[in-house]
Amino acid sequence: THAAAAVEAGAIGSDKGFSGHFQAFSRAIVPGVWLTGFQIGARGEIVKLSGRALDSEGPARFLHGLREQPLFQGLQFSFLQIAKGGDGRYLDFTLQAQGEPTAQTAAPASEVRP
Repeated sequence: THAAAAVEAGAIGSDKGFSGHFQAFSRAIVPGVWLTGFQIGARGEIVKLSGRALDSEGPARFLHGLREQPLFQGLQFSFLQIAKGGDGRYLDFTLQAQGEPTAQTAAPASEVRP
């Protein structure tokens, strides 16, 4: 079909799915930090990540871990928001990603909230 040919050519969507993203996220996670959601664009690029951390160093350690993942090479991450949550028990943070990943792993546009 035309749709399958477009996916195979890389014009839309992907046949690779999200498993590479989940593996890279799991390798980047540090103790005291967890993801609460993320958005992945039509070509597999990460658009936005949100999470929580038990201390103020957690988001920076997580960001460092993301930058070490081959799947995310070429992306530039920046903090959009860091705020106290849960009656001050943790920090909520949101990261924005820009650029094109060097390792192309396309996937359909989606938002996932664990």
